Amino acid sequence: MKNAPKFLETFLPQINEAVTNTAKKRDEVALYVGDLGNAVYWTYLYKVTGDEQYFAKADEIVSEHMDKLNEYVYNYKFAYGIPGFAWFIQFLVNNDILEPQEYLEELDQHIEKSLRWNYEDKHYDLFTGYIGKLLYFVERYEATKNEYHKSVLANAVQEIYKSATIQKDGEHITWLDTYTSYYVNFRGGEPFYGFGMSHGVPSLIYFLAVCSDFGINKEFADDILRKSVRYVLDNQIDAPDYFPDRLYNDGYYTKVHTLAWCYGVLSVCISLYAAAKALKDDDLLQKVYDIVKDSAAYYNLENANLGFSAPGCPNLFFCHGTAGVGHIFHKFGKVYNDDFLKEKGDYWLTQTAKYLPKFPWTDKEIYEGTGIVEGPSGIGMIFLDRISQSEDYNWNKMFMSDIDRF
Repeated sequence: MKNAPKFLETFLPQINEAVTNTAKKRDEVALYVGDLGNAVYWTYLYKVTGDEQYFAKADEIVSEHMDKLNEYVYNYKFAYGIPGFAWFIQFLVNNDILEPQEYLEELDQHIEKSLRWNYEDKHYDLFTGYIGKLLYFVERYEATKNEYHKSVLANAVQEIYKSATIQKDGEHITWLDTYTSYYVNFRGGEPFYGFGMSHGVPSLIYFLAVCSDFGINKEFADDILRKSVRYVLDNQIDAPDYFPDRLYNDGYYTKVHTLAWCYGVLSVCISLYAAAKALKDDDLLQKVYDIVKDSAAYYNLENANLGFSAPGCPNLFFCHGTAGVGHIFHKFGKVYNDDFLKEKGDYWLTQTAKYLPKFPWTDKEIYEGTGIVEGPSGIGMIFLDRISQSEDYNWNKMFMSDIDRF
């Protein structure tokens, strides 16, 4: 789709209307699934267009949450709490949209304290555990480069190792999911090793790659990276799935047979790419490329198992929908300089655009979502990435899908 940016731009008014119509107040400050995510979108639209009305929309949302920040004092989850809010503020500072905010120094201490609880529980989950909170400190360190923020990240590498499961004479490292597994209605909530970015091992691999890239506790981070990558690759299964979804201690595994950010083959490949770049492992880079390209050739709307977000409408969203798949293929097409992957990215974005006007945004009996993960804001930001073809607003960092950072 040679004119993809111009074509997708025609859908922005529909997306803006959907973001407005689905916005709803929440009793929590939710970066992933709430109106704070909408603020991320409005700010991006302001960045691309220069239209002050969009910044005003974002500012109104942020100001409302600022006024109620004390009400969220016990909510220290990245996806739905203060760490996500703080990440967004620092992200705006890093993008020269806001001046440095002194109150973040106080929030540093509170968020670091909450990390200790998660370390004790070995609760690493990106949405609700320590990995999401560490993304905040990554954003802070990128701005400050000070010893305090560096020490938080260096200590995290140590804590990640402490919470790991060491296998096969110490040459394989992984992490048992004792949190998400509790909510899985399978095998009585038995803990498993997850292979998805949203709640599994890939998020830990990605974070370690970022620390290695920063040069923070690099030797130790690289050692854990090699052993965790070895664990993932040694548990590879046949194509087109390539990797399990959940792997249990007795060797039993489940498959999802899908393309998505949250689960599936692309989710794992994002983390393996980051590890390959951090470790300067050309063989691993080639392996990731081969798997991604094979997946791009094999999967389409009919066989990708994305499910439906409304009757007769495939899942369109960032998390495990057509927009997210197209976005990830574009990312890989960019870092590998591969036109085929970029074309496949446009195929998935075209499918998103095809069904977008048919989606029942205002029918509350069918859809009650909002925000980035499963809302119109995520679709909008993916379209804006393609329209602007710019790296100036790397919102992907909050989802650990910014593979072009390496």
